[in-house]
Amino acid sequence: MRVSSKIVLNKADRFRRKGNTFAVQLQITIDRKPYRLMTGIHLAPEDWEKIVARKARGSLKDIADDLSRVEARAADIIDDLGDRFSWEEFKRVWKGDNGSTDEVRYWYNRKIDQLRKLEKWGTAEGYKNSFDSFARFMKRQSYTFDHINQNTLSRYRKWMEDQGRSINTISKYLRELRAIFNDAIDAGRYDREKLPFGQRRFQIPKGRKNIQPFTREEIDRILHYCPQDRWEDLAKDIFLFMYYGEGINVADIVKLKYGDIKGNRIVYYRTKTQGKTKHVRPLAPTIEPYMRQVIDKWGTKPASQDRYIFNVLKPGFDEKRIRELKKNWNKQLNKYFRRVCQKLEIERDDPIRLYYARHSFANILKQSNVGIAMISQMLGHSDLKVTENYLGQFETEELKEAKKYLYLEKKRSA
Repeated sequence: MRVSSKIVLNKADRFRRKGNTFAVQLQITIDRKPYRLMTGIHLAPEDWEKIVARKARGSLKDIADDLSRVEARAADIIDDLGDRFSWEEFKRVWKGDNGSTDEVRYWYNRKIDQLRKLEKWGTAEGYKNSFDSFARFMKRQSYTFDHINQNTLSRYRKWMEDQGRSINTISKYLRELRAIFNDAIDAGRYDREKLPFGQRRFQIPKGRKNIQPFTREEIDRILHYCPQDRWEDLAKDIFLFMYYGEGINVADIVKLKYGDIKGNRIVYYRTKTQGKTKHVRPLAPTIEPYMRQVIDKWGTKPASQDRYIFNVLKPGFDEKRIRELKKNWNKQLNKYFRRVCQKLEIERDDPIRLYYARHSFANILKQSNVGIAMISQMLGHSDLKVTENYLGQFETEELKEAKKYLYLEKKRSA
């Protein structure tokens, strides 16, 4: 099925108003067959032409922006529905009909809408995937909480295992489903005593950490690898930038600006922790020599305080667009980094990713008897807040000494 959307001016006589204005409509084309919905906007043909030519000014520019948002929302709904798309289903979602409050669908859509308003696009996508998975298992969109009991959940888990889902994904989808139950309970729409999750009820399997960190010797082999093309070169460099950058991850790397460089440090706030804790402290890893080389090689030119260091984002992008670009860049880099590791015969049970840099950084320091509290501070974790308050901030020389363990013995003794 091929589906597309666009905004059109319907010049049919029945859509003409006094003043020679016509209805502006949202057109959804399904396998070449058009369907239309009213936007509530009427325009004269000459004003419509200005919008099409992107020459709208003043109040007409405001109308053009409204129509852009209409088209963007339609595209989001089409994307969200995926294989479930139909004209009737699109109209239902467009009109805000999320089902009755007794239906699980209503609470999933409510959760997803709340997350999107907070621009938590990744979490919203996770709940959408969870809903789609359970809907496929149930073989229907409309069902209530009373349709779900312990036996249903056990069968759902078995169904996901048969689909080849990892234990981490299974655990995640079930936790999200439980969160939907809890939302309904908090709103007084479901009886907590009937909850199928919990002790002596259905137990959500615990996910496992599958990442097997690299050894110092493996890190050294990656360091001395000669890339065969541009993407291998970039993937290798970003991995080592993360490793020497005290575990900085891709989501933060793409947002780095030259203005974040303060002397011999990069000062930034972790994207993952913003909005989750009341007091968020910045991280400030030392710019190691290799990191400086990466910035010089791949950094955008000319460098200016408000310019992104890496050429992934542009000013003005919203969080959804930023997430899409970050995800695509990360996916491409992971692909080529795996190729590098295959050539070096570095293998793991699960697919190797750039994120191994963060785990390898922490694990190598731990094996070298660097204190957990210091590692926690470097990684930006908040779990050891009491410990950190007791110890205070570690001095620069202590951090510098700890990072020596990231290198091979001959490097440290030099």
